[in-house]
Amino acid sequence: MEIQTAPRKVKPKREPKQKREPKAGTKTPKRQACTETEEDKPKKKEKKDSRPSMNQCCDEHVGQPVLPHADLVPEEMAMVSRDLSGCDLLWELYSPPRLINILSDKGYSHSRAYDLVTGWNLLSANEQRSLVQDQYKHRPFFVHASPPCTHLSSLSNSNWTRGDFQKRLSDLKDGLHHVDVTSWVAQIQKETGGFYSLEHPAVSQMWRRSCVTRQVNAS
Repeated sequence: MEIQTAPRKVKPKREPKQKREPKAGTKTPKRQACTETEEDKPKKKEKKDSRPSMNQCCDEHVGQPVLPHADLVPEEMAMVSRDLSGCDLLWELYSPPRLINILSDKGYSHSRAYDLVTGWNLLSANEQRSLVQDQYKHRPFFVHASPPCTHLSSLSNSNWTRGDFQKRLSDLKDGLHHVDVTSWVAQIQKETGGFYSLEHPAVSQMWRRSCVTRQVNAS
């Protein structure tokens, strides 16, 4: 049995459309060049942040750059002689024991570390006073200070407008207060004939603090 298939229908080819020629006496419109300027473009609405910048907050925060414990008399409290014989060799401020461990391994003693890890909260006024008293009494030969840099760094500055602004401002003030305490210690070291060093990132807000620049320029 043969199966018959219907022949396929072949679609006729379409002839290409011919371009219409303009009628006599008519002119074809020319395309106009875009003459839109930057001023004509719709401007995006920029959100204005009314909050002060990190630099402004640092400059406006007075803090306590001057040593507040004027009632302490250094000469009466000193437990070592003027030539620093018998004084503590090294103190570490805002740091757990690092350098003093190396000195201890080499046989040196009379070193201290003032940090949260060792039980010192230097945001407390009472513990700040105890620090100053200890410094006047024991006259450390060298103090290495490295106050917290977390809230004074360039990273904190770049994130300044993000998150809870009041929390950032509070953290900034705490960081600046640690810097002020560091400046007290540096000042006492100079007055008592000792030495000190400061450790902080190069772009930190600490180096813009007047009490620090005064100490650095005077040294």
